[in-house]
Amino acid sequence: MLTMIGAGPGDIRYLTLEAAEEIRRAPSLLAFPRVAESIRDLRRDVEAVTSVDEMLARIREAGDTDVAVLVSGDALFFGFAKTLQARGIRLDRILPGISSVQYAFSKLQIPWEGARFLSFHGRDADLDAVAGSGPVAILLDRKYSAERLSFELYARGVRGKMTAISRASYPDERIVRASIGDAMAVDADLALAVIEIEVDGRR
Repeated sequence: MLTMIGAGPGDIRYLTLEAAEEIRRAPSLLAFPRVAESIRDLRRDVEAVTSVDEMLARIREAGDTDVAVLVSGDALFFGFAKTLQARGIRLDRILPGISSVQYAFSKLQIPWEGARFLSFHGRDADLDAVAGSGPVAILLDRKYSAERLSFELYARGVRGKMTAISRASYPDERIVRASIGDAMAVDADLALAVIEIEVDGRR
């Protein structure tokens, strides 16, 4: 049986109880390095896998034996579950996790039922999709940083506030809040932005 576990935004404190129990009891546990390191206090023998191709190979090698794959955030929010499904790999169970976006909205105390969600992480940036009302949350990476997003939105005439969060939930978490167009120095590898766009002078 193949189980995918959402590990939350980063810090082990944000694991669900169900996820923690499954991490402890899974016969075999695979994770990418950052996630593997974050849960070693729960499971010392977690196998750190360094690439998507290696992860796919290990899953296929497991065959019908029980294996759990631990992924950051929630497996179905721009997550690895979609990668497996696209390759015809069937998941028997998915345990939900707290996404970095959920964490960010709670941290910033911004209601998010009307929010829109985008990912520029390893994807082409669609700046046209940012325009509109309501807050927008965007997952970022080193290629498309919060600072680049801030500058490019400003150049397109977008105004408002932007909050960038790097290493969400970790002890060295950093939050920078500024106007769109300002410089934003945050860790580019583990970052997201929440944008509150001004429409007719209102956000």
